[in-house]
Amino acid sequence: MRRNEFINFESKTSLGARNRMICILPSASDLIHIITFENTKLTNVGTDALAYLMSPPRGWANPKDCVEFPCTAPLNVLFYFKGTQYSSNPKFNYGSTFEVIANNKGISPYLKNCEIRPVMNAYICKNENLA
Repeated sequence: MRRNEFINFESKTSLGARNRMICILPSASDLIHIITFENTKLTNVGTDALAYLMSPPRGWANPKDCVEFPCTAPLNVLFYFKGTQYSSNPKFNYGSTFEVIANNKGISPYLKNCEIRPVMNAYICKNENLA
């Protein structure tokens, strides 16, 4: 994804529903590829509006696909941002290069330079070689 701009993107809608720039498809159970965002401009974007990464639903556990475990694609998400620019929200600035990864309790808490963002169900990382 190159040269996208997000303007006036709040973390909640006017009716109070969650509003995020980046989410994953609720049907993406088996594989989610790394997505790179180059030269993205974030103008007046809410602090928690960047992403929400769902956890795998228990309903994804089935004998024909992933046996008794839910398929784990949502736990392996990696969004890589480089050349990111910000304006209008001084509280929201992760730097020009960062990663968004899933809240995978088996690895995410143990990675260096990664910080949990509970509202996003994700971690923000300053580590360019997570892939």
